[in-house]
Parts: sequence; structure tokens; C-alpha cells
Amino acid sequence: MKTSCRFILILALLLVGAWPAAAQDYAKPSYENLVQTLIRMGALNIADDSVIDDYAVITECKLLASFYKDDFKWNRIRQAIRQSIKQNVATYSSGYAYDAELQLDRYDFKEQSYKFRDRATVKNVNAFVLFSTEGRECADQKIKVLPSSFRAVLNEPIYFTGLPLTENDAKAMLARFDQSGNRDRIVYARFNLRIVFVPPLRSPENTPAGAVVPLQQEKTDGAARLDARLDGLEIYEDAERTKLIFNYQP
Repeated sequence: MKTSCRFILILALLLVGAWPAAAQDYAKPSYENLVQTLIRMGALNIADDSVIDDYAVITECKLLASFYKDDFKWNRIRQAIRQSIKQNVATYSSGYAYDAELQLDRYDFKEQSYKFRDRATVKNVNAFVLFSTEGRECADQKIKVLPSSFRAVLNEPIYFTGLPLTENDAKAMLARFDQSGNRDRIVYARFNLRIVFVPPLRSPENTPAGAVVPLQQEKTDGAARLDARLDGLEIYEDAERTKLIFNYQP
């Protein structure tokens, strides 16, 4: 009786959305929120039991570990997860913050800017690997159909060769670098990306009926492609990204 009551309680909590996704303007990429983005953009078919099972491996491991071996209970859990997704899909992330480090070269007095070192220059950048993993496992269940790598692709490439600063601001920042021990002149960039479209992921052609195989998009190398736009580029003086020194918005 206690087990049955607990099971019913879990279902009830799911059905009222006990674990809603916490959407942010620009979220830190994770396996969970990127799969949720695919769902929000209509790229995954949540009527597919394999999609729900993989989703549970990523987001509901405790439930899966407790109930997956019971076919009938797990089928009820699947339905509850679908209902929870439908209730919360509008809160799933569509924006991501991609963080990177850039290295400044010497100050260009003519152009009033610190140039980026060649290896750090943002020239014609249009793709960002948001997340990649070798897989995920829960209670002996592994990811079977969902992608393990996610790439955001911009419609227009980004081109930046340096950090514009007045001479006074550049001199003051260099002094702060010396004081903090930042001898390599590292600054911290954040690319704010908005996902605008995700091509559907489907079973490959000629997949045998009933076979469970990784879902794919057309013309991709296996990574899920998320079409995006650049909402802004922020450059910070500190790794915690609290001291903003440059803000670009297209």
C-alpha cells in the first residue's frame, strides 16, 4: 500500500509540474536544457517512447531507477513526463551564454583599441559547440536516440579584431592587470545566443521497423544543429564576469 501511494503521489507531482524548467534569458548550456530546447523548437517527437526514456535518463534518473523495470508503472511515468513537458515547454531555454577567453595583444594607438592575439581573434566565427558528451547512463540505461553534441550556428559570422578602449581606459586596465597578476592580458567574453530554429531530428532512412537508432538531422555530422542569432557580445575583465568593459549588440 505504501509503495502504491508513493507511486500515485509521484505521478500527481509530475502532472502538476512539480519540476518546472527554470528558463533564463541566456542559460549556461547543459544536456538537460539543450534537449529541452530541441523539444521547445519542435525538433523532437515526444510521442516517441524512446525520446521520453532518453529524456528521463538525463532529467529524471531517480524515477527511472525506481520504476523502469516495471513495464506498466514506467508507462504511466512516461505519460506523466509527457504531460509535464507540455505544461512547461514554454519555459524551456531558447537563449544561451557561450563563454570564451580572449587574449589581448599590444595597444593600437591609431585605432584606439587592444588587438586580439591571432589565436583569439574573432574572425568569421559562426559556429559554437555548446555542449558535447560521450553519453549518459542511469540505472543501466544509456542514451539511445538523443544527440550527445550540440552546435549553435549563426546566420551571419562574427568579425571582431580587437577591444576598443580610449587611451586612458586602456592604460587603467593595463595597470589593473599588473596589479592582479594577469600578465597574459586575458579577458573573458560572453556570446549571448538566441536559438531561432532547430531542424527536426528523425530516424535515418531505411531504419528497420521497431529499431531504436540515434535520431539525425539532414546534412549534419552527428551534432545537433541549432540555428541561432547573436543578441550580444560582452567582454569582462574578470573570470567571474562581473566587471564589464565592452558590450556589443547588433
